[in-house]
Amino acid sequence: MALLIYTDEHGKEHQVPIERSKLLIGRSKDNDLALLDIYVSRYHAKITVESDRYYIEDCGSTYGTYVNGTQEKRVLLEYGDEIKVGETVLHFVSDEVEQTNEQLAQLVNKQNAGQAMKAFNQIEHEFDDIRDQLQAVRDSKAVDVTTLLERVDHLGQTIAEIHTNLAELEKASQINATLYEVGKMINTVFELNRLLNLVMDLALKVMNAERGFIMLIDQETGELRTEVARNMDPEDDQSLLQSESSGTSISQGIATQVIETGEPILTTDASNDPRFMRQASVIMYNIHSVICVPLRSKEQEIIGVIYVDNRISKGYFTQDDLDFLMAFTNQAALAIENAQLYNSIQEQERIRENLQRYLPAELANQMMNQGQIQLGGEECFVSILFSDIQGFTSRAEKMPAGEVVQMLNAYFSLMTDEIFKQEGTLDKFMGDGIMTIFGAPIPHEDHALRAIKAAIGMRERLKELNAEWAKEGKEPLVIRIGIASGTVVAGNIGSERRMDYTAIGDAVNLASRLESAASGGQILIDDMTYELAAGVIKANRLVPIRVKGKSRPIQVYEVVGLETDV
Repeated sequence: MALLIYTDEHGKEHQVPIERSKLLIGRSKDNDLALLDIYVSRYHAKITVESDRYYIEDCGSTYGTYVNGTQEKRVLLEYGDEIKVGETVLHFVSDEVEQTNEQLAQLVNKQNAGQAMKAFNQIEHEFDDIRDQLQAVRDSKAVDVTTLLERVDHLGQTIAEIHTNLAELEKASQINATLYEVGKMINTVFELNRLLNLVMDLALKVMNAERGFIMLIDQETGELRTEVARNMDPEDDQSLLQSESSGTSISQGIATQVIETGEPILTTDASNDPRFMRQASVIMYNIHSVICVPLRSKEQEIIGVIYVDNRISKGYFTQDDLDFLMAFTNQAALAIENAQLYNSIQEQERIRENLQRYLPAELANQMMNQGQIQLGGEECFVSILFSDIQGFTSRAEKMPAGEVVQMLNAYFSLMTDEIFKQEGTLDKFMGDGIMTIFGAPIPHEDHALRAIKAAIGMRERLKELNAEWAKEGKEPLVIRIGIASGTVVAGNIGSERRMDYTAIGDAVNLASRLESAASGGQILIDDMTYELAAGVIKANRLVPIRVKGKSRPIQVYEVVGLETDV
């Protein structure tokens, strides 16, 4: 049976079984899972079961349904998926672990039965021989009774050794079989959150533990963070990382000690263990048996810990359990490290793809290699270019939607080529308009000249496109362009769910006003842009114009072209 696991606003963990073919999630009380979250819609999402598979579907919610950070309309759920509705995070856990345990039990029993049969066949043969000789004793005095007793004693020792060997064989078989099945499961999962949930549940199953958690060291901050936990109810443990009057909780204290020393910890009776008996949480929360082991990378660096405990009885875990969990975590750590690497590569590719939306591919790669990507904004001196198609709205109203899209795609492709030739940053398309930044995020001292060159190139390429369209009987397009230079705040601006690289500032507003003031085919620049490019461009000084947001008239220039030696 599948479960949804989540922590409510009070920090209490809940496990919601998916027992029917449909489970409704929302803020309304008549949902199967009613959430007290103002960002959750009244009827937010539903989970349906189809042919033993689980699907989640958004029900037209206001803020959307996210699975592993991606907004989804309908998607197949897999083990360990993280579902976010509003501000509530749900973890989907299916019954894969139960199926694996049944397979393990069958495999272990089969192996042990074969070994035991072989050993006891040998014992049976020895007993047959002793029985024959005892019968000989009864019939005659030809057998040496002393020697026969020695053989019986030796046979007893052999039986004891076989029993010990069988116990060790059973342990080894169980470990090997379990690790084999665990390896098959975790080494094919590359989504980190899903993998951590799977490892946690497997650890609890194979150790028959009551509670547990996995903590990983944040690769950027170096802090130890809880990534997944099971049954760590705050009513019992005051949360994993909450401090006590006498220090930190036992959970945090043990995890920190394992990280610092690199040595695993096994305590069979925490209340009488001198390392922990003074901690109030040991007595208050009745913690007895605990195992905590480090997770080590391929280079043997500690990347986190796995912790399991049991409050039922003392001596619940043994040295054998510790040995087994160490072997288990060796496999788990490698899988986690591989998943972290895979996720890092995926994130880098996502960033690269986003960069290539507004930067030439070469510049995007350069930024990735040099690590120049920064979240947030920073002040920089740039040139801003705005362009649009004159009379586009009225023209588009008379055309079929498909033809409008084809026209814009052809137009934008040529304009983008000219922008990227000058290493401009394509900020956004706005209907038929284009906003471009020159000088950020890659700085250029000649950003004003680059913007003007791009504008001239755009105008020339449009002439070529119009000539082709004229052959097909299509009307030409006419563009107007405005360029302004100044200090802006540029960077990745937005929210955690959606960020775009853009610029904010007076130069942005002025460039937009100049584009609106330009006539068809004109390139208008402000006084600052003209000063930065003076001597290398041909431009006519125009009468100052008034633009919205400015109390005084603005001096503008019309770009005619470039000097011949540029």
